[in-house]
Amino acid sequence: MDDVVDIGVLLRVAATAAAAACRVIRGAHAVRMGAAAAAGGSAADGAATLRVRLKDAADPQSALTVADEAAQAAILGPLLARFPALPVVAEEDLSGWTLPPGGAAAAAATTTPDIPAAAVADGYGDRQEDGGWDGGGDGGGDGGGGGQLDTPPGLRAVPLGDVCLFVDPLDGTREFVEGRLASVQTLLGITVRGVPVAAAIGLPFPAPAASTTSTTAADVIGAGVAGLPRPPASPPSTPSGPVLALSVAPAAAGSMAAVAAGVVSPAGGVVRLGGAGNKLLTLATGRAHAVLLAEGTSVWDTAAPEALVRALGGQLTDLYGRPLRYASAAAAAAAAAATASTGAAQTMAATPLVQAEVANAAGVVATAAAFATVDAAGRCHAQLVAEMAAALAAAGHPEDGRGGVAS
Repeated sequence: MDDVVDIGVLLRVAATAAAAACRVIRGAHAVRMGAAAAAGGSAADGAATLRVRLKDAADPQSALTVADEAAQAAILGPLLARFPALPVVAEEDLSGWTLPPGGAAAAAATTTPDIPAAAVADGYGDRQEDGGWDGGGDGGGDGGGGGQLDTPPGLRAVPLGDVCLFVDPLDGTREFVEGRLASVQTLLGITVRGVPVAAAIGLPFPAPAASTTSTTAADVIGAGVAGLPRPPASPPSTPSGPVLALSVAPAAAGSMAAVAAGVVSPAGGVVRLGGAGNKLLTLATGRAHAVLLAEGTSVWDTAAPEALVRALGGQLTDLYGRPLRYASAAAAAAAAAATASTGAAQTMAATPLVQAEVANAAGVVATAAAFATVDAAGRCHAQLVAEMAAALAAAGHPEDGRGGVAS
């Protein structure tokens, strides 16, 4: 068993896993559309094939489908076959998950009675674990495009216990169920000692909507980004001020999100999107200059996008300017991984995470490297969040000194 890990090698395996998850998600959608066509109706008529249920009956954002579970299994297979003791924090329950006979190949080809094998082939290119990661796609964006990512020296031999993989197999499940496919992503974020340093981000349904393939972007802080979608032909006009990406649902007056948005003062306009990863991707593609996420996001929503934002020179913190907290969840995952069996019959131990360890309770704000150049006051990220913290406190949302918000 490896005691140290090269983050570049781990990232290449993660990119392969993200590609497999995207195939599964596309397969689930194909089954849905096939059922809809057979019924002579719309996508809604095929939704039963997704077997949607809510993890929290009172929260429509907690939707879970067969695609979420199958995509997560497709991710875990290649990663845990190659790194059996890798600590993992994943959105879906890991308790008792077992690497199937056949190891990585079997798990990466995961199908279920709801997602047959014939539905999951969609023309991915190969990514070679030991030959460098080929970004593929059309590239674009600062540091984007295809080609190799060279791992910085400090990330080539990291103690495995210092590493954690954060997995959201299908970010934007509600949007997926509702057919808003452009909002869907697969997020694999790699942290070292609680700091995001690399990510593989799968886009099962990249624009244009008629695309017949998926794409995967990867990044390493200090090495750049490969595989980004091409930026829009006409990027947002900069003289009028920053463009802010927000959730589809408007924030309630006086809420943390509403107060924070007022501080950003998005004179360039507002873009409303679904999916945490989808909103943060707008910074990388030049569609927005700042992003706000509600207090309800979790560490698996932000680990991968944070690595991407930082690899492109941006910043990401909570609304008070504090780093997001990944270390507690990573420590719990490391303890669980230490008790798991290894090899082809590996079974994941339960990761005893509590809400305080996985929730971004104080929200999230991210800014692109160009934010200060389009902001009327020329504020950098640190200045922006200092004003935000003062405004939140004045509105009755003071920080509690422990990474959360005082009640």
